Parts: sequence; structure tokens; C-alpha cells
Amino acid sequence: MRYLFALVVLFAATLQPAVARCADDFRTFTGVVTDKAGAPLADTAVGISWSELEGPAGPALAVTDSKGRYVIPVYFSTYSGKGRIYEDECKFKVRRVSVAAYRAKLRSPYTQVAIGDKRSVALPVTVIWLPLDKEPVVQLIRPGG
Repeated sequence: MRYLFALVVLFAATLQPAVARCADDFRTFTGVVTDKAGAPLADTAVGISWSELEGPAGPALAVTDSKGRYVIPVYFSTYSGKGRIYEDECKFKVRRVSVAAYRAKLRSPYTQVAIGDKRSVALPVTVIWLPLDKEPVVQLIRPGG
């Protein structure tokens, strides 16, 4: 009877689904925030957001240093759904992010940037400032221009 019980337990253990944990995709975003004259803006909040499989994600935030520079490290999920048998599929890639800067009663336009496969992504310099009570403006930056 013990052997039968041991065989049943062993058989049941082999039926457990294999769990694949998707590794996150690490990226670093850097840039400089300036005013219209090109002067760096210190102590300015910068945020990026993106979409993942299940909808909007983020924001990831940073504050600029005395030279207007910022660095935002982000871990993106690569989970793309359940596999055909048991394990998870880990093929999802974030293709673009949106970046914006905020300071006192001003904000920049939301700028969408294609990020490709680069591990370190330089985001465009934010130079146009709008009052917070204006409608959002979206700029689309095409790769290479």
C-alpha cells in the first residue's frame, strides 16, 4: 500500500505545471530638461509611461540635477501570455514610451519615443513649456530624427 501511495504522489508531482517566470527587460532613460533659451532646469520632475500587455504602465519618475540631467531606470514586463501547454510566454517588448516634464505651474508636451532594443535610451530634450491648464500636446519623435 505504501508503494502505491508513493507512486500516486510521484505521478501527481509530475503533472504539476512547469512555471516559467519571465525575466524583466531593464532599460535606462536619460536626458536633459531645458527652457526655451536652452538653459538647464534643475529640480524638475520628469516622468515616463508606457503600455504593457494588460494596459497602461508607469509612471517612472526622476528629478533633474543642477545641470538639468535625469536618469530613469525601468524594468519592463516581458510576460506575453500563457503558453500552449503550461509555461508562460515571455516575448512581449515595450516599443515606445511617453516622456513629460513638470515644474511649478508648467509642463512640457507629452513626447512619444520609439525605444527599439537599446538598453540605454536618450530621450529628446524637452524645450517647449505649456501652462498646466492647457490641453495636452503630443509630439511623435521618429527614430533617427
